[in-house]
Amino acid sequence: MSLPPREAAFSGAREGHADAKRTGHPFHMWESISETPEAVGRCLNSNTVRTAIAVGRAFARRNIERIFLVGCGSSYHAALSTAYALSGLAGVDADACNAYEFCSHRLTNVSEKTGVITFSHSGSTDTTVEAARLVRERGAFTVCLTHAPDSPLAKHADMAIPIEGGIEPVYPKTRSYIETVVMGYLLAAGMAAAKLPLDPRKPSAGLEAGLEAEPQAKLHAGANHKPNPKSNLKPTSNAMADFEEPRGKAVDEEALLQEVRRIPELLERCRPLEEQAKMLANKYAGFRRVLLVGGGANYVSAIEIALKFKEAVLIAGEGLEIEEAFHGPIVSLDSRTLVVTISVPGPSHERVSRFARVASAMGSSVLSVGPEPYEREGIDTMKVPMDGTREAFSGSVLVQPLYMLSYYSALVRGNNPDTFRLEEMGLDRLMKEG
Repeated sequence: MSLPPREAAFSGAREGHADAKRTGHPFHMWESISETPEAVGRCLNSNTVRTAIAVGRAFARRNIERIFLVGCGSSYHAALSTAYALSGLAGVDADACNAYEFCSHRLTNVSEKTGVITFSHSGSTDTTVEAARLVRERGAFTVCLTHAPDSPLAKHADMAIPIEGGIEPVYPKTRSYIETVVMGYLLAAGMAAAKLPLDPRKPSAGLEAGLEAEPQAKLHAGANHKPNPKSNLKPTSNAMADFEEPRGKAVDEEALLQEVRRIPELLERCRPLEEQAKMLANKYAGFRRVLLVGGGANYVSAIEIALKFKEAVLIAGEGLEIEEAFHGPIVSLDSRTLVVTISVPGPSHERVSRFARVASAMGSSVLSVGPEPYEREGIDTMKVPMDGTREAFSGSVLVQPLYMLSYYSALVRGNNPDTFRLEEMGLDRLMKEG
């Protein structure tokens, strides 16, 4: 697949470049981690909430048979998290794909009855922008989630969800990942509200109840956006149609929204775990391999934190779905491997706990993370406050203390977590050369 050069006209992002290089704690990565509770709170008190919900409803109203969610790196992980939420809350056939794989191998599955949601923090990731362009040519209904609303990606979208918070100035994305995941939850909630039948026992108060939103808010499209003539997106005579409560359709909207709105508080309550993260980073300083395991939405947490161990700690990090971890990889465990299990009460919890027990018996150091971590002699635990938050929403909180662990693990090893190693070595150009 041949990709076009990055669109030079876009100057809205300096992805991976902090204003001033820091040489010690607090690095920019820590600043991003630390400000996440407040940043997510601001997102949930912005017009973006109405937009995300409305986009979900727009999907539900159209004759769309399948949804692809596309991104790279942490944006791919946010896409996968949203796919789990769409499937679990709205019963949608949602398939998350890496953008390059999607462009190379999945375009034959795209038609006018397909919806495609693209994810890119900067809105300028080449392969993701190319994916958006190609699916629009095939008439798919396209949406993007980005922190850069005037970016090339937004230009190729029928609808855009512009995420508050701004560009994160370092390569290991933390704050922006959680913000994007939370917006994905709202999109899924909006779709669920439009699809599920009315519960006659409960009044339909509207998913936007209590939000600080302008009454004339409209769906955002990029500044250079042009309507897609092939899309099955139907024009409406009422600009607010996608914000209105679907007639005869509702779900327990208040419960969904209140769960999402608790996320900033839960993130704030993770702050005391910083001291434990420091202690564990020192304890695990000698490991060169970390295996992270989870199921469902926390399989996504596992691969996201594995990426942070690779980017910031510069060691081999691998995230695995729990059953895949049992089918082969488990035999590679030994005393040189750190195993991190991530779970909440739900379908995968017992299976993940069993993996922790077996890994410990095989001589690996094990850290069990969650609201009810697996407690057994010789296994470290990190208890994360969740207050009964459903599994589909849990990943946005469980990654926060593990971001802390990856950050302090980088510091213990003498790494600057803000830098991109290939740039430091002068080799980043090799990734862009033909």
